[in-house]
Order: sequence, then structure tokens, then C-alpha cells
Amino acid sequence: MNDVMGMAAGDIGRSAAASSGVDMGLLLARVRFAVLWLVVACALAGSFAVFFGEPGRLAEGVTGVLEGEPVTWGWAYVYAAMIGLPLALAAATLFLPARTSAIANLVLGVPLGAFGLFAMVSEVAEGALHPHVTLAVVGAVVAWLIVGLSIVLLRRLSHGQTATASAQGDTTRRGG
Repeated sequence: MNDVMGMAAGDIGRSAAASSGVDMGLLLARVRFAVLWLVVACALAGSFAVFFGEPGRLAEGVTGVLEGEPVTWGWAYVYAAMIGLPLALAAATLFLPARTSAIANLVLGVPLGAFGLFAMVSEVAEGALHPHVTLAVVGAVVAWLIVGLSIVLLRRLSHGQTATASAQGDTTRRGG
């Protein structure tokens, strides 16, 4: 049975990918990175929303001082960049070449991951853990996941192994 009716769904996908020249494993990796960056952006945006929703925070911000620091345009740009960078990386991972995308994910994932860990450690050191920090930590954990997946993708690409070949190998070993 060499017709479409006799093929398993995975076989149809692999044959379609092979005929179009698209590496489905690499495409899946790109989509996975984009979704993870969107999760980071949402976690950080949620963190800011929860921060300003904490009791007394808006009243404090209206005075021009938040947590003892003056509110400046510089901080506003930093906050905007913390949401804008993950959004830009979500789009960039879909369009950049695979190696460039993995390097960008690695280079920008480390500082965002470190920021979340720093936020958690500094809050705990002060003897409190505010609700907004939990979302920052979620963003940090996902950023570190992106870093780890980027390292794996870079290793696969440097060994000349495509993501599809490794995925097929993984499926075979699992009995699929």
C-alpha cells in the first residue's frame, strides 16, 4: 500500500516535509522558541501588572518615588525593554537563520534569566517575597529553559545533525 490511505500520519508529514525541503524538526524548534519567548513576555508583563496592583503601590508611584527610588524615564525604558525584547525574539526566532536564532536566544536568555533570579534572591534577602516576583521567577525559569534548548540546538547544528533526524532517532528509541 503505497497510497496516502496506507500511510501513517507521521509518514505523511515526513514525506510532505521531504518533498518541500522543509526540516520539520527545525520548524518545530523555531515555533517552540517563539512560544517560550511569548511566555516570558507575558510573565514579565504580568509581573508589572501585579506590582502596580499591590496595595499602596499606585499611590506611591504618583509621588514620583517607587520603593525609595525616583521614577525616571530611564526605568520606564528598562521596563519596556524587558517586555519588548522577548516579543522581538519571539518574532526573530521565526525568521533568523537557525544558528543565528539559537545564538540570539542564548545571548539574551542569560541576562533575562539572571534578572529573575536576582529579583528573587534580593526579595528573599530583604525578608519578603512580593507576589510580582513570582511571575518574574516564572519568566526567569522559562528564559533558562530557552538557554538550555539553544545550547542543545547549537550542538546539533554544529554536529551536522538536523533537528528532524534527531527527532526521528528519538522517536525510534522510544518505540514510536
